[in-house]
Amino acid sequence: WGALDVGTGAGHTALAFALHVAHVVATDLTGEMLAKTVELAAERGLTNIETKTADAETLPFENDSFDLVTCRLAFHHFPNSRQAVGEFARVLKPGGR
Repeated sequence: WGALDVGTGAGHTALAFALHVAHVVATDLTGEMLAKTVELAAERGLTNIETKTADAETLPFENDSFDLVTCRLAFHHFPNSRQAVGEFARVLKPGGR
């Protein structure tokens, strides 16, 4: 299973899912937050997390890329939340969650 955590912040959701899936991509617009995600993953010995700077409204991934898409506590930061949800659906595999 591959998971995408959009607007990851310090990566707490991505870190939690990393214990249960093969690979997690954690995205955020803020490099400082992604650096914190990398730091916390290293502290916990997690090697299946990748970070990527990305805008939730124009995700840089191909269609049907992930089995799971999460977004926790970031929605209020998106200027166009409908577009973001459309992007979540676009990158989610058929039957994904």
